Amino acid sequence: MRQRGNSRIVVGAVLRLLPVPALSRTRCRHFTDLLDALAATPRALEHKPAAVELLDKLLIDAARANPAMAREISIIEGIRAACW
Repeated sequence: MRQRGNSRIVVGAVLRLLPVPALSRTRCRHFTDLLDALAATPRALEHKPAAVELLDKLLIDAARANPAMAREISIIEGIRAACW
């Protein structure tokens, strides 16, 4: 029997490890529209951040509902559609 599709097995990988930065800071930019957040991402990448995370409304609401996340999510103000 012939198999169809894109079945693949990864047999190896190369990781490029980077040193931990001497300085770390978190910035949170708020958006009322998810598409605006996505459109603004390329400009943020011009600053060569170590990471960019997009939090949509579903994730923001779930984090707010979880008492263990209350402190971490408090940086996001008001009702937002997205944050990165």
